[in-house]
Amino acid sequence: MPWVARSDGATIEWNDAKADPIWASMINDTAYPPGASKLDGKVLKTAPSAIRVRVLNGSGVDGQGRTAAEQLTAQGFVV
Repeated sequence: MPWVARSDGATIEWNDAKADPIWASMINDTAYPPGASKLDGKVLKTAPSAIRVRVLNGSGVDGQGRTAAEQLTAQGFVV
């Protein structure tokens, strides 16, 4: 994240002008910098039912892995 040093020499603060577009790309799930992710014209033709997924819960929150597995199953993936 872009930052600038503060006059105390011990702390920093965001450079809002440079950081705001990065935050916006995360919030809007878009590429940063803009145009960085370009499709090459090839479309994935593999059906979700042909893709096997293993879900592990490393979040430390009980049930998160199960929730993710259920969401992937609902989309047709083999979990």
